[in-house]
Amino acid sequence: MPVYRYIARSMRFWITTLFIACVLQAHSTGYFDSKGPYARAMGGTSLALSNPWACFNNQAALSFIKEFQLGVSGAQIYNVSQLNTANMAAAIPVKNVGVLGLSLDHLGITGLYSQQRLGFSMARLFGDNFSVGMQIEAYHLNLFDYGNTWLVNAHIGFLFVPSKNLKLGFQLQNPYGTMLYEKYSERLPTIARIGGSYQLSDQFQLYAEESLSTQGKPRLHVGGAYEINDKITLRTGVQTAELSSSFGLDINLNKIRIILAFSYHQYLGSTPEIGMSYVAK
Repeated sequence: MPVYRYIARSMRFWITTLFIACVLQAHSTGYFDSKGPYARAMGGTSLALSNPWACFNNQAALSFIKEFQLGVSGAQIYNVSQLNTANMAAAIPVKNVGVLGLSLDHLGITGLYSQQRLGFSMARLFGDNFSVGMQIEAYHLNLFDYGNTWLVNAHIGFLFVPSKNLKLGFQLQNPYGTMLYEKYSERLPTIARIGGSYQLSDQFQLYAEESLSTQGKPRLHVGGAYEINDKITLRTGVQTAELSSSFGLDINLNKIRIILAFSYHQYLGSTPEIGMSYVAK
C-alpha cells in the first residue's frame, strides 16, 4: 500500500475515533436529558409538562392530554451549522385505554454520523391524580463508512398531582444500560430525573428538577413560565454543573402554538430551537 494511502486511512481512523469520543461525551452534557423547545427554554425542566414532547421527557404526563396533539421542533446544536437535531411527537388519546405516544428523534453531522430514535409510548391514569407511562424505543446509530447498528431501549415515568397547584414527577431512562458501541465498551447513559412544578399564581409557574446520570455529574434544573396573556407566554431557566441559561417565547394561535427557545452553555456556546405544536380542540 502506498505510504500516502496508509497515512490517509490512519488519519481518518483517528479522526473518526475522536469524533465518536466527542459524541459519547455529549451524552453527559445534559443536551439529551429533555427534548423540545419548552424544555430548552426552561433549563431542561419538563417532567410536569403535558404536551407531545412528554413522549421523550416523561411518558406519564401524556395521560393528562385529552385531545390529539402533535409537536415538531428543530435545533442547531451549539450553533454548529452541520450539527442539527429534529424531533416529532404525537399524543393520541384512546378511550378506555389511555394515551398512546409516537415519537421520532434525529441527531447528526452531515455525511459523518447520525442517530435516530423511534419510540412507542403508553400512558394511563390511575385514579384522578396518579399516572404511569412507559416507552419502548428503537435506537439506530450510523457511522457511515464504519457501519451501523440497532439497539432497543426503554423508559418509564410517573406523575403525581396531589393538588391543583403541585405536580411531582419521576422518569428513568435506559435502566439496563444498553451497550452503545462495543469496541469502546461504551453504553448509553442511564438517567434518573425527579422534580415537579408549582403554580404560584394564575400567570406564573415554577419548575425544578434534579437529574442523575451514569455519565455525568448531578444537575439541578430550574425554570419558570409567565403567561402575559392568553396569546403570549415567556419562559426562562438555568441548569447547573456546567452552567447553562435559557429563555423562550411561545405564541398561542388557538390550535397552533409557535415556540421559540434559546440556550447558552458556558463552554460550548448557544443553541437556538424552534418548534410548533398542534392541538385538535
